[in-house]
Amino acid sequence: MRFVLALSLMLAAADARAQAASQPAAATPPTPAEVRAAMDIPSRSLDRSAPEARALGAGAQALADERKHVEVQPLHLLVRGLTRDPGVVAVFEHAGVAAVPLQSAAEKALAELPRGREPEFLSATMLDLLERAEREAEREGAKEVGVEHLLN
Repeated sequence: MRFVLALSLMLAAADARAQAASQPAAATPPTPAEVRAAMDIPSRSLDRSAPEARALGAGAQALADERKHVEVQPLHLLVRGLTRDPGVVAVFEHAGVAAVPLQSAAEKALAELPRGREPEFLSATMLDLLERAEREAEREGAKEVGVEHLLN
C-alpha cells in the first residue's frame, strides 16, 4: 500500500480529535437525512462486502459501542484493524509506518471522542469511507468490497 494510506488515516484521526474538541459534550441527534444515509449506504456496501471487511466494520461499530461513542468514525475501523487484523498491521509496516505508535496515537484520539447514552450512528466521514471503498471495488471490477478497499 501507499504511504498516502497511512497519512490519510492519521489525518482522519487528527480530524476526529478536532471534531471531538469542537463538539459539546452532549451529542446532537442526527438529522433525518443523516439517518437515511446511515441506513442506506452501509447496507449497500455491506451487501457487497467480503466477510473480512464485514467483520472489520462490525468490529469498528462494536468498539464505538463498547466505548459509548456517539459516532462510528474511521478511527474505530483503524483501531479495530490494528488490534485484530495482522494483515492491516502488515500494510502499515510495509508502508514504513510503525503499527505500535500508530495504534497508541489512535487510541489516544479515541479517548477524546464524545460519549453518549444513545446508540451510535455512522459519522459522515465513515459514510464517505464506505462510499469510497465501494467505488474503489467497482473501479477494480471486484465482486466484493474487501479490507484493502476500506484501507485504500
